Amino acid sequence: MKQLTLITFLLLTLLGIAQVDQNTQTPSEENNWRLFPSKNKVEKEIDTVQLSENKTLVFGNKKGIVNISQPNEITELTETLRNKPYILGYTVQLEVSQQTSKIRNARYKLLKIKPNAQLEETWLPPNTYLYAGVFYSRTDAFLFKKEIASYFPNATVISKKMNLPTLNSDTK
Repeated sequence: MKQLTLITFLLLTLLGIAQVDQNTQTPSEENNWRLFPSKNKVEKEIDTVQLSENKTLVFGNKKGIVNISQPNEITELTETLRNKPYILGYTVQLEVSQQTSKIRNARYKLLKIKPNAQLEETWLPPNTYLYAGVFYSRTDAFLFKKEIASYFPNATVISKKMNLPTLNSDTK
């Protein structure tokens, strides 16, 4: 038993010596590879990078200026789209999935039930959303949801920006 304790004591002592830095024989924060390098050491290393004989990149500068130049047409288009008239309407969200086959099956199922239903697919990564109907009142959206509830039990009514309805100019 004494031999076993002596051997474990010697092994633990050797392990302790192995953990001490080889150069200084004491654990040092600067030379310890297990510690994350200090900020000053990292800044010294990446302060400048030599690209070639004549060009040098300096990373020490904190401030910079970005000039954006774009044609006036782009600015006008973004302003026009931003100010495009819309109203808040309602639609029924039928399906949300990352698999297009589920979206296609839901589309097919709804078109069998209601052939004239307005459908819209929206892809916002990573999901595809299937919406049905354009309703300008919440009551109409809930009535539509109630009609299709047996086929789509997880359908939900969603508030959404809608384009203004088109008016027919044909008057007889």
